[in-house]
Amino acid sequence: MRQPLNEEWTAEVVGRMHRCRITQTMLANQCDYTSPYLCMVLNGKKKFESEKAKERTKAHIFRALEELEHDRLR
Repeated sequence: MRQPLNEEWTAEVVGRMHRCRITQTMLANQCDYTSPYLCMVLNGKKKFESEKAKERTKAHIFRALEELEHDRLR
């Protein structure tokens, strides 16, 4: 059984990855994260030191995802 995603935004990230055929490894590399770290974030296993830290990570993931989407849709 699959683990539930952390929050609504993580479901959006995974959905967009699926639509554009972006792998977790591709997104992790674009973010300069390891694949296991990105997996922890998307699955709600990563405990952030503050809400601000979580929001920075979220924004970073979305920027990287947008860059990959742009490249894939060209």
